[in-house]
Amino acid sequence: MYIGTAILIIGLAALIAAVCLLLVGLVYFQLMNSDIPHGVASPAKLHVVHCMFVGTAVLGRILERLGLYDQVNFARRFRAHILTKKRPVPPGLRIKDMTFNGVPVRVYEPTATSGEKKRGLVLFHGGGWVFGSIDDYDVVCRYISKESDTVVVSVGYRLAPEHRYPAHLDDCEVATRHFLSKATADFGVDPHRVAVGGDSAGGNLAAALCQRLAKTQDGNLPSPCAQVLIYPALQMADFNLPSYQQNHSVPILFRGRAVFFFLQYLNGDMSVGQDLLDGTHVPAELKLHYKKWLDPANLPPQFRNGVKGQQVISGHNGEVYHLTKPGLDPEISPLLAEDDVLRISPPTFVLTCEFDVLRDDGILFQKRLKDLGVDVTWKHISDGFHGIMSFFDVGWLTFQSSQKVMDSIFTRDCKTANSTHRLDFTPNLMHRPDVVVRRNAFRRSQGIPKGLLLSHHGVPASDYLVSLYDESYGRQTSTLPTLRSWHSDKLAWVPERSDHPIRGPPTNFGLVKTTWQAQKEDQRAVVPTLSVYKASYPLHPTNAFCHPRHVVAPKRFSSSQLPANHSNENLAQSIRPRRQISSNLASPL
Repeated sequence: MYIGTAILIIGLAALIAAVCLLLVGLVYFQLMNSDIPHGVASPAKLHVVHCMFVGTAVLGRILERLGLYDQVNFARRFRAHILTKKRPVPPGLRIKDMTFNGVPVRVYEPTATSGEKKRGLVLFHGGGWVFGSIDDYDVVCRYISKESDTVVVSVGYRLAPEHRYPAHLDDCEVATRHFLSKATADFGVDPHRVAVGGDSAGGNLAAALCQRLAKTQDGNLPSPCAQVLIYPALQMADFNLPSYQQNHSVPILFRGRAVFFFLQYLNGDMSVGQDLLDGTHVPAELKLHYKKWLDPANLPPQFRNGVKGQQVISGHNGEVYHLTKPGLDPEISPLLAEDDVLRISPPTFVLTCEFDVLRDDGILFQKRLKDLGVDVTWKHISDGFHGIMSFFDVGWLTFQSSQKVMDSIFTRDCKTANSTHRLDFTPNLMHRPDVVVRRNAFRRSQGIPKGLLLSHHGVPASDYLVSLYDESYGRQTSTLPTLRSWHSDKLAWVPERSDHPIRGPPTNFGLVKTTWQAQKEDQRAVVPTLSVYKASYPLHPTNAFCHPRHVVAPKRFSSSQLPANHSNENLAQSIRPRRQISSNLASPL
């Protein structure tokens, strides 16, 4: 009996040792195939994180092969154990777990009272549509809600492989519509100040949801006021963009893993993964159609260094195209939406990381939106990697760059917008970019109906207002001109400067000319030296403003030095005791 027990113990120990050796070998193999650049934030810590994730995936695969545990569920539990920690509710915040029409959510409400309705943010967590949960993003939601005085709704949408597209997007739509309908009554939130956002796969869901809501708008519910996209995954048509080539083996998202997550979201057929990497899943005519949006020439030059030339368009695999065709739909690839859909997108904030395979998706998306006249803010983290927001305030695994990501989502105490295209996520609605203030003031003085304020014959109004500051910020240069100051009389920012004249003076959209417009034309004829840019604004007569009130000139001397204050000094001396003369004439006076 003792011999049998000893044999069982030895066999079990040998099995454990074999599993450990296999685990170490596979982890070592994965580490040898990874590449952590020198410019990434905390490379040693990223090595440790990569080892943990790879070890979890390998151990989960072994357990699944042995029939002991599902690999995906094992990885989910491990990530939840590492990235989440039970914390008490901080003062000034109220946290509630709820369900919105069957979708689990967690609501974070600031308890501080204010005189106006609060803002709202519906947040969709990342994780490649496979991982992630409400608990994983608890710290992130607490920070955003408390620091920006915003009601945050974290949505726990269904995940793959248990559920496929469009279950994830449907849950996000249901939760968002429910929150918009109950925002004022249940949460004291202005429904017109509710934004949607997310990171990675959550950014994909946020962008797709905005497009879906814009196309199905019935007027009963307001649309999201903004979309916040943190290193979003926006297309599965081209996995050979410069960012995919430069960061193909940078943790924690490899190029092959990006394809894996897209296929898990789509249909779960992993047999076509290599075809997606080779690009044979897109027909030649579609490649030509997408080229105007996915061409690497649309990227800034610094993001195209050290990459291969443009691939020659080759044939495609019809069977693979049939299996992956839904992935080219804008609801999975929002970057591939047509211009008419993107043109009605809400103001957008896009954040990208340098060492991320999804970097170029965000850059190309923000460029398309900006070209179509949408207000866009683009923030680039030069030392960031994919998923860095998940490592915010998680103890020794915290990365310093994660604080940059969190602080860039909103701006605290913003008194002057630092860009004419900046989406300032600030508590005060009056903090507007200068071009918006100037444009709105001009339109109010022109008396145009609200329905005609968006464009003129399909041309965005931003085409008429281009300043040197706009151009400099768009080029992302390090030397920006100084901020201008608002001139309340001119209703404009001074000094007014421009690289080039505007395309044409703003018109009155066919309305009857007003008195000041006729006066402006007369003054323009008399003073032909005005630039086209300055002449496009009305020159108000001097009697339209209050006359300046001049203050009294200051006294030349202080009050103690004025002669008038010394007029009675002689009288005051009369009562002073006289100096006594000594009787001894030899003594000194």
